[in-house]
Amino acid sequence: MASALHSMLRRPGAIWIRRWSSCAPAYRTGPATLRSSDRPRACEVLYVVGGLYGNLAALEAIRGLARREERPGRVGIIFNGDFNFFNATAEAWLAVNSAVRDFRGAHDFKFATATRGNIEHEVAAHAGDPGAIVGCGCAYPAHVDPTGVVSSRAAAITRRLHAVASLSDAPTWIAPWLAALPATERVVVGGGDDEDLGTVVGVVHGDPDCLNGWALAADAVETDAVSAWCDEARVDVLASTHTCVAHLSRLNENVVVNNGAAGMPNFDGAWEAGLVTRVAARGAPAPPETPVYGATLARTGAAVDAIPLRLARLRVVLRSDAARAAGLAPRPRVSRD
Repeated sequence: MASALHSMLRRPGAIWIRRWSSCAPAYRTGPATLRSSDRPRACEVLYVVGGLYGNLAALEAIRGLARREERPGRVGIIFNGDFNFFNATAEAWLAVNSAVRDFRGAHDFKFATATRGNIEHEVAAHAGDPGAIVGCGCAYPAHVDPTGVVSSRAAAITRRLHAVASLSDAPTWIAPWLAALPATERVVVGGGDDEDLGTVVGVVHGDPDCLNGWALAADAVETDAVSAWCDEARVDVLASTHTCVAHLSRLNENVVVNNGAAGMPNFDGAWEAGLVTRVAARGAPAPPETPVYGATLARTGAAVDAIPLRLARLRVVLRSDAARAAGLAPRPRVSRD
């Protein structure tokens, strides 16, 4: 399944940008949301954690990684959606959402926050209604999932998660908290909160137009579209997730980076690891783990890197073969400097 999915993603000319006309109204965002913050968050090092998928072992690995930074008080962390998925038990539902909400906790991180992904959106929108018809909100392009098998499996998992969230004794705070999460975040890395001096990162789940859009997927990124989005939003970097295919593309003065998945394997063979995106200001300490790949921004000298989360196979929330059977962990496409 994964090989077939990857082959489809790599098909020449497979450009499938989701524009407003094909984005469900509930999922529409637009690049204006990326510049709407009067005072964006600021840090020296930013971790963008997409696709945790309910993996508590990965969550602890991320916490350990951030604490190993030389200056953790200057580190910001954003979980940019789909931190729920396989945590479809009452205990795991509470554990994952509590951990993400309270991630900063007693640690001296500059900030830790979350945005919603399509899983959070779907579950929160229908929580409390056990009879609701719930899908995954994945919006797979037809050539990625031509038979609908991947979508149906993801929808089945989301329905199990929704059933847990709708239990009569489910914590009442989780669904409203998820519903209130923003779709995007804007962060200035380095330069204090001065956007002229720092690197401005636009954090999305899918793409700037659509929360569950696929226009920043590995084989869909187009230089003109990215430049237009970055100009309108006034950002240097677009950091996304959603597609489960890790990649980094440098397009003119901008960088698009997708961490694939933090909570599931991204690579075959030696790289059985989750990935997170790290954006660090010029002069920041070296990352605590050697990056798999990365790029340096010409304007600011900031480093944009893919950092591995080294998880033993048995600690991944699904076994590697089960994740691949669900079509959720294809090989990545990597653009290196």
